[in-house]
Formats: sequence, C-alpha cells, structure tokens
Amino acid sequence: MTNLATKCRNVIRLLHRHCAAINESLFSKSNGLHPALALDVAAPPSFKQQPSKPFSLNDLFADNIFWAAVPKKRRSYAKKWTRRFGPDKIRKFMTPRINLVSCLECGTWHERHSICGSCYEKVREETKAMQSSMNPEEFHYNHPRSEVAYVFHGEDANDHPDKYIVEVDKPRPDWWPKHMLTKGHGKYS
Repeated sequence: MTNLATKCRNVIRLLHRHCAAINESLFSKSNGLHPALALDVAAPPSFKQQPSKPFSLNDLFADNIFWAAVPKKRRSYAKKWTRRFGPDKIRKFMTPRINLVSCLECGTWHERHSICGSCYEKVREETKAMQSSMNPEEFHYNHPRSEVAYVFHGEDANDHPDKYIVEVDKPRPDWWPKHMLTKGHGKYS
C-alpha cells in the first residue's frame, strides 16, 4: 500500500512540474509572439482592454467543480446504518398514512386527490377499445384535422357536426360521460 502511495505522490509531483512548465511557456508575459507593426489609434471606450493577470492552470482547477463532491474518508458501518435505518427513516415509514381513502366506485384504497388504480385500469381498457375501433390506415396516414367524437351503440352521429366521428360497436359505459367537459351521468358523478 505504501509503495502505491509513493508512486501516486511521484506522479502528482511530475504532473505539477509539467503543468508549471506548460503554464510558463504558453502564458508568459511575452506570449511567444514576435513584435509586429500596428497602428497607434485610441480605441473607443467600450473596447478598451482591461489589464489582466497572466492565466494559470492552478486558477482553473483550484475553485472548480472537479474537486467538489469527493468523500475524504470512508463512511463507517455505524454511520451508514444510522443514515439508512436511523430514527428519521423509522419515523417516516412507521407513521400511519392519513391521506388514504376508499374508492366510491370499487372500494379499493388509494391516495386522496389521485385516481383509483383499478378504476384507471377500466379507463385504460376502454381507451384501447376506442382506439382499436378507429381505422388504423386512415388514422395513421391521414389523421383527422378536427376534434374526434366517439359515437357508441344507440347514439346519434348527427349530434356532432364538424367532428371526426368514430363509431364504437358497444354501449357507452355509465362512468364514461358523453361530453367530457360536462358532469357525467354515472352513479357518483
């Protein structure tokens, strides 16, 4: 282990030495440029160059994110297990939940202000059935330019003027409203 640490220290010293040499050769005051002819004209005030200090690679790496989130020490078992299963975690997972309500339609439990999972499964199945009743060739290559209206079995298609009409060969479910922006005609809507 000490042999590896010594080798790492030597490599770091070598890198620092080469960085200093590169910094000296590239960013010295003369910049390695030869003198040339130039016009002696006063620049406008917005284009005046500010005196700058010479660039250093150490300035680039000193306050940068490269050195930020690296742990210096190994986390001990006691601290690791306290962080994972300490009093805060026990309090979080052992307190009873008070935002659960039962669904009015099917009776399963779900979080308040969210849709019930089993009711949503019914909606998903009905949506797939509605999509399968559309003509796939016509819909994929010549999609409707107007609003889509689904007409179930026993409904009149003339109630929806200027709409793309899709006929579904089954009766409308009680919980699926005829007009989505109005209140439905189901048991609890």
